[in-house]
Amino acid sequence: EEHDAKIDALMSSSNLKQGTKGEMVEALFFRRFVLATRTASKDSRLALKLVGQKQKGTPPLQPPDKDKLDQCLRMFSDVSTRWCSKKDMATVLLNALATLEQGAATLLLPFESNMKAFDGVLVFSLDSKPCFLFLQATIAARHPTSPQATDYLNSMIGAVPEGAVGALVFVLPNYRYESWQVQDIADKCVKSIMQFALCPGMEDQAAKTTGKRPGKSADEEEPETSKRPKM
Repeated sequence: EEHDAKIDALMSSSNLKQGTKGEMVEALFFRRFVLATRTASKDSRLALKLVGQKQKGTPPLQPPDKDKLDQCLRMFSDVSTRWCSKKDMATVLLNALATLEQGAATLLLPFESNMKAFDGVLVFSLDSKPCFLFLQATIAARHPTSPQATDYLNSMIGAVPEGAVGALVFVLPNYRYESWQVQDIADKCVKSIMQFALCPGMEDQAAKTTGKRPGKSADEEEPETSKRPKM
């Protein structure tokens, strides 16, 4: 609840510089997700839905089953956070997989604030297969991926071991979740990656996914100024 209050305060603030609000909310989203795994019930509060593919075809990563993924995300015994440079992310990703404990997950976060294509990677095991969720937190109404960012995402997917499952997951505030649609990805082989939407929450077993941005209608928000654009 403390994190919910902080996010509400950030959303309603008009005194923050361009990009700062989105980056601070993003950090709280990730922190709340990690904190939720350490509650007494070990039941992370969240809402998850399958959004689809921007381009039909065989995805570059086998997509996880939505129901199994939903259950797994709620039942981690622990989520450890590991920081690294984005240029070292592929190597750290494989190291994290090799050192995973049963029922746990590792959240990889970059030192850099201008991460390309995604803001972090959640590494864990799903149905005895390695699973990699490329997490993109945003408060904007849409979040297309530029060609340069798509190149980076493609290189990261290329580092994933054969037989792994994975997807691109947009981590959203409650007022974006219900209306969130498939996002555009630059014309690369990763255009067909499966996309999910996730709304973290801690007050209920299922996150509250309706409502408006505190102090302002969600429809009035300018998506281009809600967060620093990806390079």
